[in-house]
Amino acid sequence: MTDRAEQNLTWGKLVALSLWEAGVRQVCISPGSRSTPLVLGLYLFRKIEIFIQVDERSAAFFALGMAKMQQRPVPLLCTSGSAVSHYFPAVIEAFYSHIPLVILSADRPNELRHCGAQQTIDQLHLFGRYVRSFVDVGLPSKNEQYLATIIQSTIGLSLRPIPGAVHLNFAFNEPLSPQELNHNFNQNIPIWKHLATKSQLNDIDLLLDIFQTKRKGVIIVGVNKKTITNPNLIHQLADILGYPLLVEATGMPRQNCISHYDSFLRSAKLADALQPEIVIRFGDMPTSKSYRQWLEKYPQCQQITIGSYENTDPTHGNNWQITMDITDFCLQLLDSMNDKNFLIDRDWCNQWQKVNYLTQKELEHWLNDIKYPFEGKIYYELAQKLPENTIIYIGNSTPIRDLDSYFHNSCNVIVFSNRGTNGIDGMISSAMGVAKISNQSVLLICGDLTFFHDLNGLLLGKLHDINITILLLDNSGGSIFEMLPISNLDPPFEELFATPIGIDFSSIVRGFGAEWIEVFTIPDVIDQILLSLQTKGVQVIGIKTDRKKDWQSRKEFWQRIILTLEEGISQEGKTLPD
Repeated sequence: MTDRAEQNLTWGKLVALSLWEAGVRQVCISPGSRSTPLVLGLYLFRKIEIFIQVDERSAAFFALGMAKMQQRPVPLLCTSGSAVSHYFPAVIEAFYSHIPLVILSADRPNELRHCGAQQTIDQLHLFGRYVRSFVDVGLPSKNEQYLATIIQSTIGLSLRPIPGAVHLNFAFNEPLSPQELNHNFNQNIPIWKHLATKSQLNDIDLLLDIFQTKRKGVIIVGVNKKTITNPNLIHQLADILGYPLLVEATGMPRQNCISHYDSFLRSAKLADALQPEIVIRFGDMPTSKSYRQWLEKYPQCQQITIGSYENTDPTHGNNWQITMDITDFCLQLLDSMNDKNFLIDRDWCNQWQKVNYLTQKELEHWLNDIKYPFEGKIYYELAQKLPENTIIYIGNSTPIRDLDSYFHNSCNVIVFSNRGTNGIDGMISSAMGVAKISNQSVLLICGDLTFFHDLNGLLLGKLHDINITILLLDNSGGSIFEMLPISNLDPPFEELFATPIGIDFSSIVRGFGAEWIEVFTIPDVIDQILLSLQTKGVQVIGIKTDRKKDWQSRKEFWQRIILTLEEGISQEGKTLPD
């Protein structure tokens, strides 16, 4: 039995060393018994930073946030049984967002499976197709080369060809720990490497020919699964081709671009006047529904999407997929354009710039007249005043849509979101993960249902000394449902869809060791955010808003934009359809 305990520990130490060689620098552990050999191995290894979170679901989103920030695999470690199932929401988010996660689950040996043993479930292929790879590692043995290779190669699959989660399942027999800890490590383990060559853009001449013939083009930066490292390359490409550059709020900084397209493409006349011949998209489909509906009207429009290994075109249009790194694509394409001259349709470019400018001015005038705490105005004011290099972690549903509509920044602000599945799972924990890894100020913005759904994530700030600002928009329920036709039927709308929870979050927030700050006006919101971003610890800034009144305001603005633009451009003699 002593030999078995020593073998378990040796196995655990080899796992820790193999994780390190594969590039792992942090691990999130949720305490348990069956995982003891793996925990002890990491504890004795010392080089990998350990984070503890008792709630597996929150731990998973915390790791996801850290992995998103670094684009480096972050393992999750838990005991056997239902514990591992709580990783599922984050695994699904990692699948759709292309975030490298590593699930390390402890398990009973075969003879204790399917026989009523306590804390035992069927963990094999638990996550189905939502992981890039699953390996049932088996019981510890003397074959250390197998273990080192399988760990390093599996972690490699979390990064290539498409980042995502991988699952390694470790069985252990009792006793799970020896009476004394042996601190010696065998450093002579095999190192598995992935040898990659730089991607090359094929058929450059074909692309150049298309660009020469299609002058009414658009470049759009959609939702990005990782930060675009050199946005200037995309700006250069747009300038050379003479295509307006549309930028999603979560895509990259929005300086010198078309950022109001979600508002003005709601005009059917304007959408027809701006019919494109070609659309070049970097990243995933933008959040904007009006953009997607605009594109669906023109199925023959040539689409070229860059930067994704998967089909990301829900319009099912005429789409060419280029599975290259965005920077590599731009560099190779720009290099091939050096000796080429492209005819630019100046009227086409000017029309996009004109409607974007008019929308911006109309938005300024309209917001200036709004005196109550309208959520959209908060984003507008933040865009003018947030410090450079602030990171915004934006909640789904209404917040990300308001960010896209009202946050038009001229400074470099980085935006993160969980847009893989577009759900409200683990938002606090994900933002905590980014805040822990980043040296930049982090601001999480979310609604009350999202905040409530991940309250346990607040514990991470206390456990791991995290600095983060959270803006809680308490609109008493799911404001996104106000845009649905069912909102006109009440009952049952409030009870079954809006679901106001009526929670006083102040005492809950303080119970987690965070600071609660309640504000009542937009100037106070902005002042408190700017102050909090310079303050240590976790501060939650709460403001109550009126979701019904806010949705009426949003609809009023869209209607105002449609009428103003259609009337104004028609008077200037632009080519709007009758």
